[in-house]
Amino acid sequence: QIATALSWFLLLLAPSSSVVPIATQIVAEHRVYLALLGPIVLVSALTLRLVGSRSFVMVAAGVVCALALLTLARNQEYQTLESLWADTACKAPTNARAHFNHGLALELAGRAEAARVAYTKCIDLDAHYREAHVHLARIEQGFAQHAAARAHFVAALAIQPDADLHNAAAVSLLLLNDPDEAVRHFEASLQLRANQPLVHYNLGLALQGLRRFEDALRHLEQAVQLNPAETPAADSRNMTALAVRAQGSGVDCFVDFSQSSDQSEADESWADYLY
Repeated sequence: QIATALSWFLLLLAPSSSVVPIATQIVAEHRVYLALLGPIVLVSALTLRLVGSRSFVMVAAGVVCALALLTLARNQEYQTLESLWADTACKAPTNARAHFNHGLALELAGRAEAARVAYTKCIDLDAHYREAHVHLARIEQGFAQHAAARAHFVAALAIQPDADLHNAAAVSLLLLNDPDEAVRHFEASLQLRANQPLVHYNLGLALQGLRRFEDALRHLEQAVQLNPAETPAADSRNMTALAVRAQGSGVDCFVDFSQSSDQSEADESWADYLY
C-alpha cells in the first residue's frame, strides 16, 4: 500500500513539476493537490486500522492541533504581499528573487526606504538582477540621489539595452549637470525606438543647454510632429527657432544651466523643464 501511494504521488506530480518549468511561477503549491490523493488514501487506511487505539487518538489529536496552529500562522503571513515576502526573504536569505519581490511589495506599499534596502540586498546577491537595478534607480531618483540612480540605470543597460532606460539615465545625467553624456543616452534611446516625442523633447532641451540650437530645433520639431498637442515642446521649439535666428546678433535667449556654479540650482533648472 505504501509503494502504491508513493507511486501515485510521483506519477501525478511528474507532468506538472518535471516537464513544465515552474521557475516563473511564484506560488506552485496547487501542483501537489491531486498528487496528494494517494498519500491521503494511505493515511486514511492506516487510520481505520488504528482508530480503536487510545494512544493513536491522542497522537492524532495532537497532530491536528499542530497543523491547525501552523495553518493559522501561515494565513497571517498571507495577509499582505509585504508580510508574505518578508517571511520568504527571512526563510531564504540567499535568494535574490525573494528580496526583489519583498522590495516590490514594500515599494507598492509606499515604503521607499525599506524597498531600497531590499533591492540592495537583491543586487548584493545577484549583481545582474536587472529589474532590481531599475527599481532601485527610480527610488534613488525619488530621493534626488541622481549619481546613484545613474549608476543603477547604467548597470541595467549593460545587462540589456532598453530605450526607456536610456531616457531615464539621460534625465539623471542632466540633473547631475552632465548634458554631453545625457545627449549620448537620448540618442541611444532614439536608435532603439525612433518615434518618441518625450525623448525628442528632452534631447532638444539637452542640446539647448549645450547651445546647439539647430540640432535642438530639429528634435523639438520632431517632438511637435509626433505629438502636436504637447504645448511645452511647441513653446521650446519656438524659443529655439528664435535662438537660431538670433545667433550672431549678440542676443542670448537662454540661461545655460550647464554653466551654473550651484549644483542644486542646476538640478532645479533642469527639473523644471524635463518630463
